[in-house]
Amino acid sequence: MMVAGTALGIAYGDWRKSIAFGAGFPAGCLLAIVWPRLVLGLVIQNSPARALLSPQLRIRLMRVFLAGCALASAALALIISFHTGQFVALTLGIAAFLLLSALTIRYKALLFNVIVVTFFTAQILDVPWRAILGNPLVLTLLTLLLFAFGSLVARLLIQNGGDAHAAFQARLLKHPLMLATMAAANQQLRLGRIEAARLRRHCARRAPASTMLGYLLGPSYQWLQLPLVAIGGAGALWLALRYALPPGAISKNLSFMITCWSVGLSMLAPLTHLFFLDTSFQTKRNEQILLRLAPAIPQGSGLNRAFANTLMRRFLASWTVALLSATVVLTLHEASLDGLAVIVSGAVLLLPLAALPLQNYADARAAKPSSRLALSIIAIVALACVMGVLTQKYEAPWLLLIGVYGAASVLLIHRRWLAMVAAPVAFPVGRMTQRRARGTGTVSK
Repeated sequence: MMVAGTALGIAYGDWRKSIAFGAGFPAGCLLAIVWPRLVLGLVIQNSPARALLSPQLRIRLMRVFLAGCALASAALALIISFHTGQFVALTLGIAAFLLLSALTIRYKALLFNVIVVTFFTAQILDVPWRAILGNPLVLTLLTLLLFAFGSLVARLLIQNGGDAHAAFQARLLKHPLMLATMAAANQQLRLGRIEAARLRRHCARRAPASTMLGYLLGPSYQWLQLPLVAIGGAGALWLALRYALPPGAISKNLSFMITCWSVGLSMLAPLTHLFFLDTSFQTKRNEQILLRLAPAIPQGSGLNRAFANTLMRRFLASWTVALLSATVVLTLHEASLDGLAVIVSGAVLLLPLAALPLQNYADARAAKPSSRLALSIIAIVALACVMGVLTQKYEAPWLLLIGVYGAASVLLIHRRWLAMVAAPVAFPVGRMTQRRARGTGTVSK
């Protein structure tokens, strides 16, 4: 998103727009996604290592957090002195969303889209933001309210964060259906109860290993939330504005911004899938869950093959959802065929990500296999596309380049898949067997 925004700004000949669209807007989106997990990971002790923080350390971390809020308030006061009301309003909006999402993590995607829809609607209806936010009294009140809200969040997290989370983890470990409880208690998903019911049904029917491996990777609905919210929000906003406002009231720039925002959210689905996949791999208790629920899982290459196929199906499903959601958004916005071609090309550029999870999980120190030819082709084509956009030479054979890029991506994925299937020890049983062998002094395959 940063590279595409910067290239568009340069193509239109305005370096200010290139900085705003290429760096500021995507950086704010990325920060809004990362900040809640960072705060919750430090304070509520939801880190991958499951480390317990002492109360003194929690208080110190929250003091650092409050110091950051104070510095942000000082920076806002400095910005106010330069009379840049719109920038202050945008900064206050992003900061308020970050703090609010840290407290209500369950509804962060909905809140983020509500803020964006409100901002776009206010721009269309020509709300006098400059006159309202140009008043120093209004800016001062907003800054004080923001700092007070940050203090409230910090107080709640200090009092109830670490101890409550540790007690919840202790109860979770003692539960006979630990994975079902985890799925049902997942505060980020509305479909947790459905996932738990499916798990109980599959356990009763002695489902095969390929089905149980899906539960090892966690619920499959997490990467569906973002593109569905993007489709619903963009479609509802566009249809409402189209029928509520007179023809010609929606400018081309605003239409372009809404389209880019919706498509960008949709294409984040594969990245969200990989993020949750990495989080699942860092939780070692899932190995015990898999052995408890599916004791007859295959060994060696059989488990590797089933696990690799499950990984590929999950990624291709998220990739397909991203492509379809982006296509639906552009169709609602009555985009041209060139816009659809750009979306398809962007989806092809994400294909090499499917090779990232395919590796030998039994040995973390093992070299990750790759194809030098495929990586070289991918790098050359990506560089050629970037240079073509920057130099505004659009006569390049884009269809041929995308085809070569896709073929190289498939070659890389096939290479990694073969290496994972041929691994001597399978994940996760092999890692447990190696750990047990080191503890007893025996060697088992």
